[in-house]
Amino acid sequence: MFIVRRLYILAASFLGLLLFAQGSEQLLRIVLLLLSQDPEYAIGGDWWRESLSIGLALVAVGTPLWVGHWIWAQRLARGGAEESSALRALYFLGVLGVTLIATAGAAEGVLFVPFARLAGGTIGAVAVLDNLPVLIVYGLIWVYHIRQRPPQQDQSGAAATITRWYWYAASFASVGIVATSVIPLLSSLLEQLFGTEAVDAGWWQLSVARNIAWILVGSVGWAFHWTATQRQIADAQSPELRSALRKVYLYAMVGSGALGALLAVGRILYLALLSVLGAVTEQLQFIDNLTWVLPTALVAATAWFYHRSQLQRDGKLVEEQPRQAAIRRIYSYLLTAIGIGLLAAGAFGLLRLVIGVLTGRAETLDLPENFLQEQLSLYVTLLLVGLLAWVWYWRQVQQHLVGDESGTERGSLVRRIYLYIVSSAGIIAVVIAIGTLLYEGLRSILGISATNDFIDALNIHVSVGLIALTLLAYHVRFLRREHRPSKAVPEDQVPQEQVPSAVAETVSATGARTLVVTLTGGDLDAARSTIAESALPAGTQLDVLESAHSPEEIRRRLGDEPDGSVEESPAG
Repeated sequence: MFIVRRLYILAASFLGLLLFAQGSEQLLRIVLLLLSQDPEYAIGGDWWRESLSIGLALVAVGTPLWVGHWIWAQRLARGGAEESSALRALYFLGVLGVTLIATAGAAEGVLFVPFARLAGGTIGAVAVLDNLPVLIVYGLIWVYHIRQRPPQQDQSGAAATITRWYWYAASFASVGIVATSVIPLLSSLLEQLFGTEAVDAGWWQLSVARNIAWILVGSVGWAFHWTATQRQIADAQSPELRSALRKVYLYAMVGSGALGALLAVGRILYLALLSVLGAVTEQLQFIDNLTWVLPTALVAATAWFYHRSQLQRDGKLVEEQPRQAAIRRIYSYLLTAIGIGLLAAGAFGLLRLVIGVLTGRAETLDLPENFLQEQLSLYVTLLLVGLLAWVWYWRQVQQHLVGDESGTERGSLVRRIYLYIVSSAGIIAVVIAIGTLLYEGLRSILGISATNDFIDALNIHVSVGLIALTLLAYHVRFLRREHRPSKAVPEDQVPQEQVPSAVAETVSATGARTLVVTLTGGDLDAARSTIAESALPAGTQLDVLESAHSPEEIRRRLGDEPDGSVEESPAG
């Protein structure tokens, strides 16, 4: 019943707020256009009557609907669990998201006009008035709700997760806006300085002005939202450091930067190979292609480096949580799979070219000019870029297996999915290659197909089979190793040094005395499990208690007991 009521109140508030915002925007635009004294918008035409009618109607309907239900929602939330409910957090997510998008778009439209005029463009000042009402109305609504939202540190569970979605999604979108504006801006500047083709002056001025406006909007948006999330990390005990959504954002940014950098490096390598092989006849043609590749590499590398440093910083502050580890595995194995896919594609193309040249089949085909040079450059690029990505991320994956005594990494679902998918793809490719070769060979022997058809099939499927067999043999080794049963060690053969001293002290507790052992630092959950699984003497009762006090405070408090005796263990 309470959920239905809460849903109704917040939905009605959201609808009323949208109607109020639309109407207020219309009315404010009328006022600003009339104040501009532009003859096109003078009083007397039908435009302002139509706009006035729509604006007044929307405000008249939306204002009481929003104000009435919002006051109701605020009263219910005052000092109760309602304030930190998931539905209320979802309401703030919707309002802040919609108003932020509208505000950002309007801010870009307002900033574009002065920048375009500074660049020499002929944009009228009245164009500002089309976006200024949206900026004012939606900006004020956004500011109001930012101030009304409950503090993030007071939220937990689903409400905290929903709130994080807004902050990290806004940060991600802001970085995207900055990146997709910086790249064309730098590219247009490089084309203007070093390009060989004439650039239209009017288009160039407007492009630069728009990109600068978006860079300012995105930078302000990212600085505000990312700084707010960073403020949540007051110390190593901050729940923000343990949130899975933070890792989703950071790994998404690192992955986007890595893919962008790989794309740029691959393009540079491809152009360099074309130039070496003589397919690029002029040096200026090579420079023209670099005008967007270099900015892409610069922006992607910057995003990758910064967010990777944030991941390393988080790792130093707090131990990785299980859900965070799952996100890290998805990221690592996904990039590993992309790398191995590029590697396989490049190797396949190179083998096809080599076999085609060795069999003389390439000489019998009517190929376009520079075809072989372009194909060779493409496949070498795919091979080298894929090899770089695969070695980098596969090495990281394997490093996490070192010291994995619990088998969590080795037995993770993501790792097994990766290994089984690659192995299955290899098996399927090998079977198809063998079957197709047998089929084409029999057709050639029986005179059904020409010899050249068999050579073409041989070229394709031998290449596929060799690559698939290589990948299959490599990854099957890991599957066999990880499914190999471990040898159990008898309890009487376990070295005593493997048993933590705290466990030995607990096992030795006898008589009527109570032995207190303090454990600090390290993985306390693992220590608790080790103690609980230990074989205690008959009649010994084990109680594992957790305290927020330091060992010194516990000793002091126990020392205040009547008998004043406290036995300190070496592990304490």
